[in-house]
Amino acid sequence: MRTNLMMIITAVVLAVFSCFTASATDGKAIKVTFTGKQPKITDFVNAYATSLAPLDEYEAVAVAKIQKGNRPAKGAYSKSTIVDLKNGFCSYFDAGDPGTLIEMCYWNCADGQSKLLAVNHVEGIGTSESGGIRFFRYDIASHTMQEIEAPFNHTPLPTEFIKAQITPQKDANEYLNSLGIIDESEDTSSLVTYRLPKTGKDITIRFCEDTDIPAKYRVAMFFKWNGDGFTLTTKK
Repeated sequence: MRTNLMMIITAVVLAVFSCFTASATDGKAIKVTFTGKQPKITDFVNAYATSLAPLDEYEAVAVAKIQKGNRPAKGAYSKSTIVDLKNGFCSYFDAGDPGTLIEMCYWNCADGQSKLLAVNHVEGIGTSESGGIRFFRYDIASHTMQEIEAPFNHTPLPTEFIKAQITPQKDANEYLNSLGIIDESEDTSSLVTYRLPKTGKDITIRFCEDTDIPAKYRVAMFFKWNGDGFTLTTKK
């Protein structure tokens, strides 16, 4: 059963990732148009949407909803939109089946010359999650942004979400293997998803299968903002 589940998860991950990367930027400079002294999160959303069209269906809906402003959830299976100009964050969440989250936020870099924008897309919320995250660096002088590699010092593996030694006889890898979640030959990078900060600066990292693991075995992990990118940490 677990093997079939993992095959389904892998198929979903590949499908979502192919949609998420379909409108690749190829390193091109994207113009950010705004009024006032600096762009707002909605200006970044508009630049992302117009320059990377056509968006996939979920992103297209998310952008349209975000452009309309805040919309609180109404009921357990409703849709909601957050647009927080002060904290530079916005999101669209559809609690349907599968639950879908698309969120964006930006950070002011320590060099005073750039900002970092993240676009995060998560599918299957409430079940087995999958998704992808993209980053863009905005140059204040030229008013343009370009897609960059994820500014992470290290991308965690599922075994890092588990205490290193479960028992004297069983380490983290053996424990996950015994649950049928991973095996040593499997690419497990797709089992990690993210949540952008609504407030603060750090990104929360999620292990997609953590509901199968008792809380006492789990390790909370975050990407801590370092002024130009993120450093993996288990403390917040």
